[in-house]
Amino acid sequence: MELKLIGVIVNITTSFYRTNHFEIERKELFGEACLAYVEALQSHNPKKGPEITWVFACIRNRLINFCKEEYKAKRFGKIDWYYTCIEEPEYEFFNQDFENLTEDTKTIVDMVLEDSLPYALPPRLVFGVMRKSLRKTGWSQPRIERGIRNLKIELS
Repeated sequence: MELKLIGVIVNITTSFYRTNHFEIERKELFGEACLAYVEALQSHNPKKGPEITWVFACIRNRLINFCKEEYKAKRFGKIDWYYTCIEEPEYEFFNQDFENLTEDTKTIVDMVLEDSLPYALPPRLVFGVMRKSLRKTGWSQPRIERGIRNLKIELS
């Protein structure tokens, strides 16, 4: 490493170490900054500007992304997607008598139960996916809105 830019790496690392609330060790930040420095030197184009400006931006961006990833890992944990499976929860909803529902509501419930994965979303997004699916089946917009409104009423 060039000694003229080692001070930049140390200053940026120290700044991130003082301001991050994710308890990332200084050694980890410094190591990540050094990797970013090497990559920045390889990708620097002298025609576009001074080396120090490019190096600073690359290191800063890399450390921001590194801190975000560390924060996500600590907050949500590491997920091993290979062993993760989706299990259908047992809700009181499944014990209801579906005979009393209107035909449109039965159609919507059957559509959701047939392939429930696209509907495994936060509640505010589910109805948008539902509308899109119903539109593909040829339902008119008023019928879709009426069906969703009845679904909310009949299943509550």
